[in-house]
Amino acid sequence: MKKNRRIPIVICILISMLFLCSVASLSAEKEIRLLSWMTVYEDAYKKIAEQFEKDTGYKVRVEILSQDQCVEKQYMDLTSGTGRYDLFVASYYEIPEYVEAGYAEPIDEYLEGVDLSQWYPEFIDAARYKGKLWSLPMESFGACITYRRDLFEQYGLKPPETTDELWNCAQALTKDLDGDGQNDIYGITMRGKAHSHTTIASAGFPWAYGAYWFEGEAVNADQIRQQKAKPTVNSPEFVEGLKMYVDLLRNFGPPGQANFMWYEMKDAFNAGKVAMYLAHASSPGFTNQPDLPYAEYVDASLPPMGPKRYVQEPYSMNYMVNKLSQNKEAAAKFLLYLTGKDTAQVLADLHFTGIWRKDVNESEEFRKYHNYRTPDGKYVLEESIKLIDWDYLPHTPEVKSLMDIIATATSKSIAGTASTKDALEEANQQILRVMEQAGYYK
Repeated sequence: MKKNRRIPIVICILISMLFLCSVASLSAEKEIRLLSWMTVYEDAYKKIAEQFEKDTGYKVRVEILSQDQCVEKQYMDLTSGTGRYDLFVASYYEIPEYVEAGYAEPIDEYLEGVDLSQWYPEFIDAARYKGKLWSLPMESFGACITYRRDLFEQYGLKPPETTDELWNCAQALTKDLDGDGQNDIYGITMRGKAHSHTTIASAGFPWAYGAYWFEGEAVNADQIRQQKAKPTVNSPEFVEGLKMYVDLLRNFGPPGQANFMWYEMKDAFNAGKVAMYLAHASSPGFTNQPDLPYAEYVDASLPPMGPKRYVQEPYSMNYMVNKLSQNKEAAAKFLLYLTGKDTAQVLADLHFTGIWRKDVNESEEFRKYHNYRTPDGKYVLEESIKLIDWDYLPHTPEVKSLMDIIATATSKSIAGTASTKDALEEANQQILRVMEQAGYYK
């Protein structure tokens, strides 16, 4: 009898082993992988991943690297077709490139019936390309001037509303306080390094002066191709706008401006070396934290109006679903979690001001802490979103190369190694070659 009892026991053990193997296999499949460079989000990612795992049973693995490492690893994964990461990070202007290369999955069908009304429509628009939605935004914002309210009050100045007023304020706030012939405080700082991100800022000035990148006011790949539109970054409007940007920094910016990125701008402001900086609207959140020396004086105003339009420096960071993901539906669902209210609230609690959702950005608590107002009493961080015009940069797969070219022209002009006009003449020829090689004029 004992011998016969062992048969069911063995069978049970075998069934248990098969079940465990099946569960293990299922667990391995039910996993979402995310690659990102945003270390500031680690706490938010952890919280959201735990909730997602509880609700869906999917494990979430987040790999966070430096920005350069992330971009390199992501590029290798996408180009090699391994599909290791279900979600990958993309700046809004990179969406056409990733779509045309076949790396991304449109997410409309996965979000059918989902209410997106709490995401600002401006940021949802930035995630669309050729009529389809390719991602959801987080870390998104318009442009604003972050400034020292105490210095403006001390010298009887009002926040500038035009580019001419911006010049006047920058000039008035560049001060040699001790009379030693050296400036102790500079009126303004903006980006100056030869890096594509500099173009996010510098191209906003030509746009404000009425410029376009291509003939016939073409702003996307189809228009450029249909019109065979040649580049026009050497136009009088483009030159005049970029020259205003360059001359502001050459005259009223701190030493080394030609190598400044956002971190150097922020640090110069926090150190009391500059009175204002024109940048994205996440800037106030990095300068009004209680432990910073000038936090109580931090204020913000809308970007200035140029002769034709408002100066632009918007941004939207997105996560896209990998075309080769084995878990596309789950990845899209996690994207909803990741860009939801909970993540936005975690970042708002860290003083972050690049909030992409109305239900956090327009909450009483957030408005109270970031109580920056326009002259007519509206909230700056909310109004800056309404001023966004994404057409100030071309919507083409080649845009990063084009941005690098303009960034180099900007940096050379700030450093004084070329005039703005000459730098843009050279840039125009370089952009023409890029577009010719990409087949736009065949």
